[in-house]
Amino acid sequence: MRSPSTRDRLFLLLLLGLAAALRFVGLDRQPLWLDEATSASFAARPFWDCLFAEVQHPPLFNALLHFVVSAFGSSDFVLRVPSALFGVASVAALWFLARRLFPLMPAVAPTAASLAAVSPFLIYYSQECRSYSLLMLLSLLSMLAFLRFSRGDASRAPGSSVSLALYALLSVLLLYTHYFSVFVLLAAEIFYWRFVRLRSRAWLLSRLITALAFAPWVVWVLNHLVLERREWLGSVWLRIPYALLRYLDGYGIAAPDLIRLSAPLSQLLREEAAAVLLTLAPLLWLLFLGARRAARDPEQRTHFAGLLLLPFVPLVLLSPWLKVVHERYLSFQAPIVLLLIALGLVTLSGRRRLFATLACAASLSFSLAAYYAAPASALGYDFRFGKEDWRTAASFVASQQPDVVLLAPAYLELPFARYWNSSVPALLLGIPEGSGTLPDLGSARRVVLVLSHGGSAEDRLRTALDARGRLTAEKFLPRSAGIRIFVYTLRDSR
Repeated sequence: MRSPSTRDRLFLLLLLGLAAALRFVGLDRQPLWLDEATSASFAARPFWDCLFAEVQHPPLFNALLHFVVSAFGSSDFVLRVPSALFGVASVAALWFLARRLFPLMPAVAPTAASLAAVSPFLIYYSQECRSYSLLMLLSLLSMLAFLRFSRGDASRAPGSSVSLALYALLSVLLLYTHYFSVFVLLAAEIFYWRFVRLRSRAWLLSRLITALAFAPWVVWVLNHLVLERREWLGSVWLRIPYALLRYLDGYGIAAPDLIRLSAPLSQLLREEAAAVLLTLAPLLWLLFLGARRAARDPEQRTHFAGLLLLPFVPLVLLSPWLKVVHERYLSFQAPIVLLLIALGLVTLSGRRRLFATLACAASLSFSLAAYYAAPASALGYDFRFGKEDWRTAASFVASQQPDVVLLAPAYLELPFARYWNSSVPALLLGIPEGSGTLPDLGSARRVVLVLSHGGSAEDRLRTALDARGRLTAEKFLPRSAGIRIFVYTLRDSR
């Protein structure tokens, strides 16, 4: 594989500048939503408390965020900076991965990196205080290290101990970032035993060391595991095309919005179909071309299929008991999808490539506008993207001058309290998840109930408050999971 030329390096630097601009501009324009506020809360704890704050996700991201918060504070902007930096680095990592995967097609690398720099999906997770941007970066780096071990390069022969040690280290970091990273490692494992089989004893030793390094966390998790009930939109089969929609269009097009989700199918098709189809069509076409081109090579076919198709097999089989198919958990697939799109674009020539490039540019520009410009409208389409707006929710509740604020479920206190005006003398009470029973409200006369992410049990609190007083105001913030606020004036203090 040839060394990158000065022109290649300059173009990569320009792409990294563009990627940084898109990720850092407006980094704090959206308030932290529930999961981000949870990460922020964990990061603010003492180190060991932060490290063992949760079992649902491994601790690496929270640990890194802890040191960032300790050094620079906990503003919304600061909390999202690590993810933005990981996102910029992922553009470079995808460039070098493409160079190594397609050494005889040098145009694939800059094309893939260009798509990554402006990808609405990658930008979204680069602007979120969660581990998914780190997951994508480490996945790309681990693939690079694995390919360097299995294929070598000009400076090192295949099977290099240094490359294998680096891959083992990245494997451990991946596992400590997200549980679903096991699918990245499994894809490499299948590829190794089918095509590589270099230094098998050293390989098995590295896998054993990786497993032993992660074992302490597994033991701790098994001793503290509490299964959560997860309900995602639609069936598991619908989640697969939905994930592809998000990988390509991000969250600006067909933005998650409770108003839309509750609308009739005919209305959704009327409002969404044109924008979705027009933005997806060129990208899906190029994805098909790229997948067909990669399928000609047995090695590429095995690697891409392992990364893109294999994860869905166990997740679909387990779906009746464990509903965890979600595009954020499989976000490591998004750069690989972009890589296949780049491959499809490079296989074209002449006017067809020019037409495809312009169509992709128009599609991505519209998706980015829908993400950055919301709330707004263009070409007859409403940009309604937005995260849960806890900043507005807290401001509205404070304006009602309540005596007590009930938050149900109780974990809503994490994002709500972050934006709460502490000068308002109200008592914040979190209601345990699944509880429909009112706490003792003492002499409180004005009570505000805040609901989100809950179910029928939380809704029963409304029934209890209806029996105690009069509903005087309410507010509905439909973005993402939605926030419902009900203001009551109680008739007595019982």
